[in-house]
Amino acid sequence: MNTHQRWLSLAVCVLWVGYTKASADALDTDSKAAKIANTCHERLFLNKVIEAIDQKLMPARVRLNKLETERNAYLLAACAAPSSKDRLTYLFLSALAGQRAKAQDEHIDQAERTQATAALTIRRRIAALEAMLATQPFEPAKDGEASENAVGGGDGSAGTAKKCTVVVKGEAKEPTKCTQDTAADGDIEAAAAGYTELTRLPLTPDTAFAFNNVQITIDVHGTIASIANVASGTNIGCASLAGSGAGTFSGGSNHWLGISALTRKPAATKPTQVTIATAASNYEDTDKNNLKNTGYVGINELSAAIKAAQAVAPNTEELPSEATVSSLATTRDALTTYKAVTTGSNTKPTQADTEAMISFLGPKEKTIKDLFLQKLTTEKVQGTTEIAELDKPIQELAESKHYSKALGICYAMKEQKVLKPTNTKITETDATCEKKGKEDNCKDGRKEITENGEKKCVVDKKEAKKVEGGEKDSKNGTTNTTGSNSFLMKKAPLLLAVLLL
Repeated sequence: MNTHQRWLSLAVCVLWVGYTKASADALDTDSKAAKIANTCHERLFLNKVIEAIDQKLMPARVRLNKLETERNAYLLAACAAPSSKDRLTYLFLSALAGQRAKAQDEHIDQAERTQATAALTIRRRIAALEAMLATQPFEPAKDGEASENAVGGGDGSAGTAKKCTVVVKGEAKEPTKCTQDTAADGDIEAAAAGYTELTRLPLTPDTAFAFNNVQITIDVHGTIASIANVASGTNIGCASLAGSGAGTFSGGSNHWLGISALTRKPAATKPTQVTIATAASNYEDTDKNNLKNTGYVGINELSAAIKAAQAVAPNTEELPSEATVSSLATTRDALTTYKAVTTGSNTKPTQADTEAMISFLGPKEKTIKDLFLQKLTTEKVQGTTEIAELDKPIQELAESKHYSKALGICYAMKEQKVLKPTNTKITETDATCEKKGKEDNCKDGRKEITENGEKKCVVDKKEAKKVEGGEKDSKNGTTNTTGSNSFLMKKAPLLLAVLLL
């Protein structure tokens, strides 16, 4: 089981066990911090599941590419085969690889549709989680005495330790002065780092931008100056790891902005818990009402989507070249294809056909690769080597962009060789002509003469020379042998092959 399969299996287990309401209630029913953390972790988790879905069909795509390459190599080898047996062998292997490539392509297409639907459902769930994190209100901590709740930043002093909330890109609320305690800045920065790690909300500085480019809720205890400085950027406070400058962030790369809250117990002298400054819940009973217009995806739908993606199994059946002759001969599609190619019959294969296939292909313990494919890594197509880009082994051509050109030239040259007329040397003699008779029987390269007052049939040497060597056409330099529609080219055969492409 690879990494992606493990992620999908884990997803199903988590959704089946960890997302039931009873389990959630057992973990935590009231803690806002726990709900926020669960929501963020779920989003990270589902992003991993999406990645697993995207990668699951990769082995099937690799197999499809190999099948198509094998098919191309065998088809080109069939054209260049020196014997009819070799040609039939390569045509059979090409047909088999082509059929399996087609089946693999259909399998991938169906699987991609299933997985795309599943991924879309999961992404809708992720979007809902992000909406929850961005829009639901945060309940600030209780007020406390200044001496017990001292947190600061900036240079103000005194105060009554009231909660101080600032909303940027929204209604600005005047914070109450709080006692300064610069030591707490580290806690604020830690909260920002935690928020950054969970949400990863990018702010890309095409130009320097101020805090009011995004909506941020800050819940801190500090001085008026401290809160103002955080909002303006003069003293960046909890976002100090991400920028600098009065009122702006600047720089050439993404800033990951995290503004977080510090929740406190009334009696605490220092902040004791760091949470995220936006609240959310991954419990269906609350999400459903809050997210009616955001494409909400419930647990059941989410679970079904992940299970559907997990159920898609990539086809990793061995390639024809990886099989031995004996194992290939027991495969239904291979046996049917072999019988159709070699005999033209589409009847159901029998045991006799299995034995015939083994006998035809070679030693039964050998693989197809050893017997046929391996030699194509060195053999070339005769006649195409005059073209530099085609002067390569068949296997290499099968993988290249020049494959179609090589195949076209191969078949064009083969066709020209079949159509080229063969000249037959005249062996007629006067004696053979004499035996064939006179008058109407004395024709087609023979002629009748009178010798010593008697008619006789002899060889017409002038006519025989025409048939044997042909008459030269003074206009086009060709030799007419079979009539006005047939001629032998003086140009190289390769030129004709190229022109026929």
